[in-house]
Amino acid sequence: MPRRIGNINKGHNPELAKKSVTLNGYEEFIAAVRDYEKQGLEREAAITQAVKDYISRNILKDFLETNSSEVINMLLTDWNMDDALRVREEEGILIGEQRGMQRGMQERAKEIARNMLAKGMDVETIASITGLFIDDVLRLQGE
Repeated sequence: MPRRIGNINKGHNPELAKKSVTLNGYEEFIAAVRDYEKQGLEREAAITQAVKDYISRNILKDFLETNSSEVINMLLTDWNMDDALRVREEEGILIGEQRGMQRGMQERAKEIARNMLAKGMDVETIASITGLFIDDVLRLQGE
């Protein structure tokens, strides 16, 4: 199933933020980090301050109390477009391979069904054995 990527920066996708209290809280949290940076705090200090503020304000409190070090580390990690594109390409190759294997298996099932039809086997049995839908087997019978 293809993945959808949405912009979760504050104000860029309000309909998405409305769907999840957690996502909305995260959007607000990132906006707070950016505000602290604009006020002159270094990135790590801005993140740490936002974590403290949001815990005290009871926004994402449980998550931040449990995962604050991971949040800080994740936000300190630089995002790299080349790495992101490489990962997307690798995932695309894997998806393509999976689709190709599925198509190959589907074609093999059809080939087996054709052979079974040629031997006079009934459509229901062929569908049951090959995993094809009865309609698909009937289409093959009409070829």
